[in-house]
Amino acid sequence: VVSDPADKFPAGTLVVYCIIMNVSSINAATTAYQTSIQSAFKQRSQDFKALQSALQSGDLSSAQQAFAALQKDRQGSTQAAAGAGNASSQSSPLANDIQTLQSALQSGDVSSAQSAFATLKQDFQSARAAHQAHRHHHHAQAGAASSSTSQTSGSTSSSTDVGSIVA
Repeated sequence: VVSDPADKFPAGTLVVYCIIMNVSSINAATTAYQTSIQSAFKQRSQDFKALQSALQSGDLSSAQQAFAALQKDRQGSTQAAAGAGNASSQSSPLANDIQTLQSALQSGDVSSAQSAFATLKQDFQSARAAHQAHRHHHHAQAGAASSSTSQTSGSTSSSTDVGSIVA
């Protein structure tokens, strides 16, 4: 005789149990995703530092290996960000810098590779600063919109909190 699972739980408890299990599954998946992203970022950072070190010392072979590792890292992150407005579009200055660096490394020109790497690093820092300024600008606008008030017929009304809509 097969018993009905609902017979083992008070009314509504089974539904709550199922919701808790679904939330637990989502939390586990989110944690795994975050760990994966952190690991990929750490690997990319290590490979970038290895490329920088190899180029500073003039070690072409190690620079080529580090660049290949970075390219592999980029491909993995590009696949993870597919369809999410990937910042490494083919026409971006960073993409052009990477192409220039790759060409210099493939041709064995350490001096040009060092110069291309310096340009890449500078453009990356500029892009990062612009991105942070852009984010700061949006946060400032959201804060101003949520605290603004308007006088209408002698009454005061607060505007909608833009931050809660954007977030």
